[in-house]
Amino acid sequence: MKNMVRQYIHSLLISVFLFLVSLPATAVECFVTVKSYDELKDGMKCLIVKVSEEGNTIMGIYADGNNFPSEGIPDVQAYSHDIVEYRPSKMSLLTLHKTDTNTEDNDWYFTDQDGKYLSVVTSSTSSNYLKSVNTKSDFCNFAITVDSDSYNAKISSIKKSGYYIQFNGEFLFFSAYKSSQNPVNLFRKLGDYYLRKLYKDKFGTICLPYAVSAEGVAASGAKYYEILGKTMAGDVVDGIVLAEVGELKACTPYILYTTGDNAIILPEGTAAADVPELPKSNGLVGNLSSKTIYAPANSFIINGDEIHLVPTGVKANVLNNYAYITLDDVPEFKGSLPQNAKRMSVMGGTTGITVSEAAPDRSPAAYNLAGQPADANAHGIVIVNGRKVIY
Repeated sequence: MKNMVRQYIHSLLISVFLFLVSLPATAVECFVTVKSYDELKDGMKCLIVKVSEEGNTIMGIYADGNNFPSEGIPDVQAYSHDIVEYRPSKMSLLTLHKTDTNTEDNDWYFTDQDGKYLSVVTSSTSSNYLKSVNTKSDFCNFAITVDSDSYNAKISSIKKSGYYIQFNGEFLFFSAYKSSQNPVNLFRKLGDYYLRKLYKDKFGTICLPYAVSAEGVAASGAKYYEILGKTMAGDVVDGIVLAEVGELKACTPYILYTTGDNAIILPEGTAAADVPELPKSNGLVGNLSSKTIYAPANSFIINGDEIHLVPTGVKANVLNNYAYITLDDVPEFKGSLPQNAKRMSVMGGTTGITVSEAAPDRSPAAYNLAGQPADANAHGIVIVNGRKVIY
């Protein structure tokens, strides 16, 4: 009886844990640091931010008022790639415009969400003030430079030469000062993207309805792996062999490993014409449906540092864009290993994830030139999966 109660409590705890760890990607607006002048585009949605160790603040706007008050935004640089996860209010979101799109002149202006223009104040008694105005004038034009090392942005008035937008830490507002010693940062709004919050050096799963290019994968803050097969210890599965991929295919589940600080971010790529609800790939089963699904008993769910065997009777949530593993559908691994292949230990139950470089063992699928199965210690020319390999 005690064992039954203990087993029930264990299953209940796993169920609760799996529910808590399967949190969805955050659906908020994301902004990234502008790192070069070439990133500036006409019509770009952006924020003007002061990043500092004392705290990070964003410039706000209110109509026809001198000096823009500041809004606090937590941890501007908390996520990989200097991502700001933020719901911009009406007073903070700006649109950058090129004064003349037919020239290469460094001449820009900003508007707020009401269509008002960011302007330096023309009055000599308040020469360092900023405000928003209804009618555009030369006082609304700015030149912008971005330092390629620090990513600091200097936004200077063209009409009032030498005046730069800066943050006044004493009075907590942004203004225009005749100095360039206290630059700000520009953050541009991302287009279509997928954001997943994860801690650094953790494992997870992912499945997207669109493809992601090699460039997008490289900049995402994670590495991605496909399952090549499972390794056996007698009749028992003791591991799965993983191979890193450079691109993500649409509607294909993968195992991921985070290399960024707290998040991965993937730009939206080419969408699949036909999106299955439960795409499969070598034992990985993804969820692209509009609802949460449940991983079946005896399947595995990966989260962070652990891999969990789903017990019978436990509902393990698998949210949209996540995946689970069914070992029965993973083929036994045979053949030569690709470079940098990894082996993930699978021992059953809930265990910590152990990943090692996969040893280049040869399976019975290897033969010598006489057509006989090659011994594991054989040297010379060995035929592996129809290819000649020299050991």
